[in-house]
Amino acid sequence: MTVRKIGAWSAFGLAVVVFSPALSMASVGALVSAHAGQAAWLSVLVGAVGVCCVALAVVPFARRYVAGGALYTYIRHVFGDWARLLTAAALSLGYVVGMMALLGAFGLYAGSWLAGLGINGAGRPTAQAVLYCGAAGLAGLLAHRGLDTSARVSLALFAPTLPVVLVVLGAAAARDGLHLDAQLTLEGFSFGGFSQGMAAGVTFLVLFETSAATGAETRDPVRTVPRIIMAVPLVVGAANLLATVLTVRAVQGVRAQLAEGTSPLAALAGAAGLPWLAGVADAALAVSALAALVGLANYGSRVWQAMGEDGVLPARIGARHPRLGTPTAGIVAMSGVSAAALTLLGFLAGGGPFVVYRCVSVLFSYMWVIPYVLICAGAVVLLRRERCLTAVTALTATLGALSFIWLYAGAFLEPPPYPEKAMLWLCPAAIAVGFLLLVLAHRRRRMSPVLTPLDRVEVTP
Repeated sequence: MTVRKIGAWSAFGLAVVVFSPALSMASVGALVSAHAGQAAWLSVLVGAVGVCCVALAVVPFARRYVAGGALYTYIRHVFGDWARLLTAAALSLGYVVGMMALLGAFGLYAGSWLAGLGINGAGRPTAQAVLYCGAAGLAGLLAHRGLDTSARVSLALFAPTLPVVLVVLGAAAARDGLHLDAQLTLEGFSFGGFSQGMAAGVTFLVLFETSAATGAETRDPVRTVPRIIMAVPLVVGAANLLATVLTVRAVQGVRAQLAEGTSPLAALAGAAGLPWLAGVADAALAVSALAALVGLANYGSRVWQAMGEDGVLPARIGARHPRLGTPTAGIVAMSGVSAAALTLLGFLAGGGPFVVYRCVSVLFSYMWVIPYVLICAGAVVLLRRERCLTAVTALTATLGALSFIWLYAGAFLEPPPYPEKAMLWLCPAAIAVGFLLLVLAHRRRRMSPVLTPLDRVEVTP
């Protein structure tokens, strides 16, 4: 079986689609300002800087290892089994939550588009469940076809979306104004709201390192993967900051519409006097969310595959398709579990699609706190072991770890209302249960060797 490799531009294109600037720019202002108010831009900025610091800690690993398991593979090279199993517990659940977040975005925009066509009840849990299952099935099918097909299809789906988003955001800013005085003076600032805003803002940036999961299927991965890892938080973070500054004022006037199930971009288009563009925007963003789902299904299934081959997850998860070489079992499992879990959350949480999307977005950020703290500490250990640790690297790794610790712990200063408050407790509980199960399974069987043929790339430190 020959694994087909993709070039640097295809790999970068797939990463751009997964971290879709169009989708994040359309949603970030509404999500973050719901917590941080006029100080939303500060939450977005600090979150993006924190993610960039984490990226600087990941790059040394990407230059040394071709890692099918991304962070999971990296961390096991510097810490013992406890860190490997803890990371595996967080990531195995985190990729499911990531798929749930994108399915939530698809349900929000597709439901809003259908409601605009006069189809009543598109925002109800039952209708949303149908949308979730359909999107998960289609994304899984496209991911099954392989990275090359996924990259081409995803880019084709994503390309028409960005111009529509920019037109709506520009019109909303022109109509309502930026009110920079209120934003720069941090009107209504609170540390609890700032932390919750950070969690909502970095939703669009976490997973930036997951492009390393396709390193074995990318040409010249030692050069390509580190560049993608740094490019994603810089490009998407800057786009999110711009979108937040443009829309934080306008979003305040459409809160009632968001609660009724209208998507943020459609509500802004209507308020800006462009109601004819609302349906176009919803349809375009639903397609963009579907494209991102295809990319994430590719990334996440390969991390599960590495865990399956390593004996952490069931070996069947690591099985490759005999002809295409794709981790079909992981793709099917991840797509099915994420759709089922989001459907259950939709019925339990109550409220409309926007409430569900907010809950799962915050949960998604929390799931990456432990892996990012560990990889920041691991970078210091790795570089110190090779005697090439610098003060700048140590400082950025420390700032990256502290930013994600604050992102989670700071939310307890001013807990959000239910159902988002439940996410603060659901995250550690789910990771703890997963970690316990992996530890028990680890005691029953012997783990595979630490290094696999594709793991190590010999370079000069």
